[in-house]
Amino acid sequence: GRNLHRIRAHWPGVALFGLDISQEMLKSAQHRLGNDAVLAQGDATSFDAQALFGRARFDRVVISFALSMIPDWKAALAQSAQLVAPGGALHIVDFGDLRGIPGPARMALNGWLNHFHVTVRHELLQNAVSVARQFGLRHRARRGFLGYYTLIRLENPPVG
Repeated sequence: GRNLHRIRAHWPGVALFGLDISQEMLKSAQHRLGNDAVLAQGDATSFDAQALFGRARFDRVVISFALSMIPDWKAALAQSAQLVAPGGALHIVDFGDLRGIPGPARMALNGWLNHFHVTVRHELLQNAVSVARQFGLRHRARRGFLGYYTLIRLENPPVG
């Protein structure tokens, strides 16, 4: 709900849709967003967007620090890429390689992440590039400060 809340604040009036496997997370999002978003419970690796949201494609799909918590994250990435409408984009941010963080701090951070069942996906960028090729999307990526995060954008070219 936090990301949808921020999107709503920056782009008022856009249609918002949210998916989560956790009913508790959906309750929290619903509390924050009220009737400003359509929320549904589902598995990010395989869901029917048309049945859940009344549409098969979206102008923007956002995955924020979630692939590191989804066991079959590669399937979730591919599923998300298929949902991007022509002219739209899939925006991904997740933990990066962490290489710029000094050794002891990196070890502590990895321990903390493991405690919360977070797995750094070191091959995220390579898989995103592969998915982009598979679905005819353009890709751009940027490594964040000290490698703490990676930003990836997969763009679906406009038709015509």
